[in-house]
Formats: sequence, structure tokens, C-alpha cells
Amino acid sequence: MEINPSQLAKIGEQEGFKNPADVYDLASQEEVEGKIPDRFNIVEHITGELSPEEDNLLGRIREFAEETSAVFEKSFSKELRSYRKEGRISFRITDFLKEKRFKVPKFEIFDKESGELKLEELGFDYQIEEGSFLLLFQLPKPLAQFWSKAGNSLWGEDSKDIDSVIGWGHFYRKLMPAVWKKQGFFENEKNLSFRKINDIGQHDPKEYYYLWRVKSWQRK
Repeated sequence: MEINPSQLAKIGEQEGFKNPADVYDLASQEEVEGKIPDRFNIVEHITGELSPEEDNLLGRIREFAEETSAVFEKSFSKELRSYRKEGRISFRITDFLKEKRFKVPKFEIFDKESGELKLEELGFDYQIEEGSFLLLFQLPKPLAQFWSKAGNSLWGEDSKDIDSVIGWGHFYRKLMPAVWKKQGFFENEKNLSFRKINDIGQHDPKEYYYLWRVKSWQRK
């Protein structure tokens, strides 16, 4: 399914209730890796030489991953501070989350060759178009494992209130709209086209939350 920018709000609603062309300066891989903050969890799997167009696209995907990581981390930190003030989470746990980079999502960027191998490994039979990339998005632990726990006052009946444990689902429901908003911005302003490969509600807590084929948006 090709995602049109106008569809993002609807997609966010569905996801919540069912389980919402700038030129990039060319740089060496070492320079690029040096620019990505250590606190972010962004990995690239590029098997061969890229064309100038592919390099430009990769730069915009990388920018999306970095900006999304930054806004996710900022929002998560704000929610954790609020939770801590209420005495519902300890400093030890928040320090542990920061130390293990559990306050940021994981992004993995694959070119066509490495992406198709990754999809096959995950059980998907999918051909990535020439000049496109696979972008894997995974929630930070323990959100990836417990995103549906608690927070049902925010998003429908599928979530569960469990007073005796941390309501990770509360954080999930507060944080995901920022991801969808950033995706919409990059659709409209950075000419990125996201096609989600996994179905609505199809997530693997150990591997991925979203699998996107990303290419430059073909506007009519």
C-alpha cells in the first residue's frame, strides 16, 4: 500500500486501536557515522556503491531516522519525568533506560540487496524496487515487548490496565503520534514515499515494529 500524506492520520488511528527535496551533502561513511549521536540507534547495511540519486535518498532517510529518534527521545524523557514525579518509576530504572539506549527507537537502513535478504529472513516474499531502500523501525525495549500493556484510557479496549507493573503502553500511546507526524512531514517536505510492508497489527517484538520500503515520492 502506497502511503499518501493525507492518509497518515487514518493510519495512526488504525494502528493504535488494532495492536497513527533537500539535497544531502555527500560524505564518507566514516563522516556520516561520526555525525550520528551516540545515543541514537541507527544502523546502515549498504552492500555496494550508490548512484548520486540513491545517495541523496539515503541521506533523506537517514535524516528522517535521526529527527524521529530525537523527537522520540525528547517525548519519552518528558513522560518519564512525569511518571517519576508521581512515584511510579524509580531513578534506577530511568538511568538504566538511558544507559542501554532504551529511550530511542532502532532504525536499520538496507539497500535493495541487503533489504531483500533481511525480508526473506523475516518471512516476507517482497521485491524492493531499484533505487529504493528498506527501513526497519523497532520500538525500544521494553516498549517493543509490552506496548499493549496499560493506557486503555487513551486508545481503546485492546490495551490492558495492570496496576502492579509499569504501564509501558501509556508511553507507547503518547510517543507514536510523534513518529507518524514526522513521517508525514518527510512525505510532504522531503519527498519520501513510505510503503509499509507488514500488515496492520503485524509486529515482531524481537525484530521490528514497522518495515517500510522507502523511495522518492513520485508526484503526479
